[in-house]
Amino acid sequence: MPWTGAFWVSPLQRLVAAKLARISTAIVTNRHSAVSWLQRYRASAATPVRVQPVFSNVGEPEEIVPYEQRGAHIAVFGGGGRKATIYDKHRDRLRWIVNRKEFAQVVDIGPSDDSFLPNETWSRPLGVMSAEEISDWLASASLGVLSYPGRRLGKSGVAAAFASHGVPFVLFDEDDTSGKTDPYVEEEHFLRGKVLGEAGASYSDPQLERMSRAIHRLYRDRLHSTRAARSFLDLFDSVTQNSSIE
Repeated sequence: MPWTGAFWVSPLQRLVAAKLARISTAIVTNRHSAVSWLQRYRASAATPVRVQPVFSNVGEPEEIVPYEQRGAHIAVFGGGGRKATIYDKHRDRLRWIVNRKEFAQVVDIGPSDDSFLPNETWSRPLGVMSAEEISDWLASASLGVLSYPGRRLGKSGVAAAFASHGVPFVLFDEDDTSGKTDPYVEEEHFLRGKVLGEAGASYSDPQLERMSRAIHRLYRDRLHSTRAARSFLDLFDSVTQNSSIE
């Protein structure tokens, strides 16, 4: 939107990204939806464009808390702007989610603004906390809620934080599309918010338990910081070897 900073700086960002792509020996992006765009600007068809989604910067537990031992709370985590979208535009569906599973509270992690839910008895703002404190809260959460463009989920640090702690999440898709959400899979790792609250919509504890295990497995196999480091090291080795051959 024109009133956002992204509207004004995105053309310059695209220009810089295109120039970087032209001078790069290899390219890494955090989302599949950017691959074809970057391929248009690379100097050679032989220049690899790889995808490595972002990892969590608020903890990477090796073992997650079993779902049945988690607290009856939902986590809303991130910057104030996107959280405000949840509260302003999706308040009724958030209330439906709370009532549907009898969650005790929604914990708001991170900076808050006036759009929070001060009049809801089940809302609890925690404010800005350390990475360790955030990790503790996420480790005990049964569900997360996120407002984000679905086709860009691979670059969401909040989605990665949910995944690293085995927290399935509800996505309010800002693109309002049903397109690719790689690396996350609908109904395996997350549920779409626009569906919840409609006639016949439901979810169960066994389903959320399966999703908790699946999203943590996804994180361990594809998103973990050691996986990202290995991916970059392999790319550096490949580039170095090719340069030596030339």
